[in-house]
Amino acid sequence: MFLYVRLMMEMVAHLVDWSEIEKELQVLPESLDAAYHRIMVRIGERDKVMGMAGQAGRLLGWIACTPHLITPREAQQALRVRPGDQKQVFEVPKEYDVIDLLGPIVEVVDGGIRFVHFTAKEYISSPHLGKQLTDTTQATLDLALQCIEYLCQDHHDPSISTPECSHNLATGQYILHVFASHAWFDLVCQYFRLTEEKDPPKTLVNSITKLFKTRKVPGFSTSLEDDTRRENENEGGDGNFEDKNMPQEKVEFRPLKPGSPMLYQPRLRVFKFRKSSSTPAVNTDQDSHEYRSDALSISSLSQRIWKALEVALCSSPTPGCHEACTTILTFYGPRPFRCRVIQCNRWQDRFLNVNARQTHEKTHDKPLKCDVPGCEYGLIGFLSEKMRRDHITRAHQSDSLKLSLESGISEDSVDYNLLSDLIRENQEQLFHELLSMFPNALEIAGNRRKLQSDAARYASATVFQELDEATPRPVMNLLSESWMGFIIQSINGKNKSTMQYFLSRVQSFPSDLTTQTGHEDNLMNEDAKSRGTLVIELVSSDWQEGVEIYTGWLRGCSHLLPEKGPRHTSAKHIFSATRLIRAATRQTWGCKHLLDIWSGIDGSSTLGKDWANMALRNVAQTGHSIPLAAYLLEQGANINDRHSTDARTALQCAAESTELAAAEMMQFLLLHGADPEVNRIGTDIREQKGAMNIHNWLSLTWDELVEKTKKTRANKKRDGSIISEGTRRKVSE
Repeated sequence: MFLYVRLMMEMVAHLVDWSEIEKELQVLPESLDAAYHRIMVRIGERDKVMGMAGQAGRLLGWIACTPHLITPREAQQALRVRPGDQKQVFEVPKEYDVIDLLGPIVEVVDGGIRFVHFTAKEYISSPHLGKQLTDTTQATLDLALQCIEYLCQDHHDPSISTPECSHNLATGQYILHVFASHAWFDLVCQYFRLTEEKDPPKTLVNSITKLFKTRKVPGFSTSLEDDTRRENENEGGDGNFEDKNMPQEKVEFRPLKPGSPMLYQPRLRVFKFRKSSSTPAVNTDQDSHEYRSDALSISSLSQRIWKALEVALCSSPTPGCHEACTTILTFYGPRPFRCRVIQCNRWQDRFLNVNARQTHEKTHDKPLKCDVPGCEYGLIGFLSEKMRRDHITRAHQSDSLKLSLESGISEDSVDYNLLSDLIRENQEQLFHELLSMFPNALEIAGNRRKLQSDAARYASATVFQELDEATPRPVMNLLSESWMGFIIQSINGKNKSTMQYFLSRVQSFPSDLTTQTGHEDNLMNEDAKSRGTLVIELVSSDWQEGVEIYTGWLRGCSHLLPEKGPRHTSAKHIFSATRLIRAATRQTWGCKHLLDIWSGIDGSSTLGKDWANMALRNVAQTGHSIPLAAYLLEQGANINDRHSTDARTALQCAAESTELAAAEMMQFLLLHGADPEVNRIGTDIREQKGAMNIHNWLSLTWDELVEKTKKTRANKKRDGSIISEGTRRKVSE
């Protein structure tokens, strides 16, 4: 409520005369979505007035996708980068007001642009009438390409002289430098996470190739074999250039290795450099090992820029103290000083003066070191002795445990924390040895159950089976609540090994019960609830591989599902439930995952047309996803179906809501042949609140919309299949 009021007040504050204010207040938006819709219309109008040529929408996409806050000045320079113009010289204009351009949907906090609320980002990233206002995947690629293009321009040539560097600094050529030099790599990684493409677009390949061609340091080899050999000679490696402990989220570019080694290898090298230099103390006045290992000359230029900045500025610069300070503060903001440590995790922090920066840089000087040979914390160090002891216990416990096993270890020391650490650190051999020595450790204070949960998330299926009951577990007809808990852990941990194992122990569809316990209905209901939860967890997670594992499991046994009976009815409800639809539409990837699952089991063929009809009504009622509705219509769903004479059609379900998405759903259904004259007992559809208020969104009354869609269908003589395919393809992409 407070956010809505704030948006309305700021919307009115941007109007310039009383007539506009009066017009704005005549009909107030009825919801947040309605307020955002009106704001987006205003932004489009201001974009044209300010001559931005559609740049407002582009900037919104960048704000939505960037993993790091971008300042107004940085955004302004990024928008002005001209692809292919290596000799571009920026004429820095007066800074435009981002708030004036983008209105109350964004704000500037600590110098960076961000959305006023997460719902604003969700709104512009969500599809409306089959279209997204902003495609965050393409926005990520666009911003990455702009940053790379900027770093390839002549002002970043490593051979420029010191006077040239100082001149570039003083004329605002390096406004975007800090953001671009840090963000380009993260944006490229993010793009590959979003698309999971094994063949990157040519524009990206060409840009990265250009970057490494123009900014490669002397002596750096893009040959995988040469670099591996050099790493082994210099560091005593084992022949595997890839760090086995490298976090999974940092190696999403690994599939590029077979097809694009010239692209894969430099990116891997850049990541290794960033990892090794993000926190150790780095003497910026010396050519340290981490500094030399950078594949690019950008970090070297950064140091030259900071030195030029210090020469040009006072130790505590203020506007007006002298001309150079005034100019640089205008271009680079009132806090121009940055940490000089290469790849400092707080690289976006700005400091008012030299003393403030030096205070921060002291945090990189940690005299307490880890004594274990080869540990990176031998360079990084710790701020306190307690931090060092905790690190030794946590990171090197397995090393000390090996010595303890050789010299003898007491049963009292084998507790849950120790066993859990071994599971999380993938120390399977030590884990097996401990359990063989102290099998009773699993029976203390519920250790077995807790360790099973850890293993489901972090370990292999082999470890989980060792923790499972001694008697082999048969394939289960029903999905128990406890087993479901383990599956959720494997989904949260994106653990392919345990996910495949868990599903292999459960039938794809439950068997009809023949027991005489008298609780068959309750058991079937619990099983259906667990299976429904499983699908919801998958569509809510961004784990595409998990969805593929699940659909393959379903597909393998879908032919065993009878055409009628309790099992068939249960399956229909599982894959059409409103809570499933709601979960799918809450995530940007959710609808795609659900479409993959529906397609994987060939929904209408396996579950029947009744399922498609039921699912269509639920989609129209909850989430209002046009791509999901389009798929169901293609599967043969009857758009005017209702399961009883007093029940509602899909159009009537959508008309119960006054949201924008519901209005778009009603228009979509009418375009595809929904009958606006089918009435529920005692209720005319035009009397439903969604139909009565549809003019707020579509600028048409209900009757006008019905007439317009009827003419559209008659004139184009089509049944909607083209629209359906287009909207479904939009989500699939």
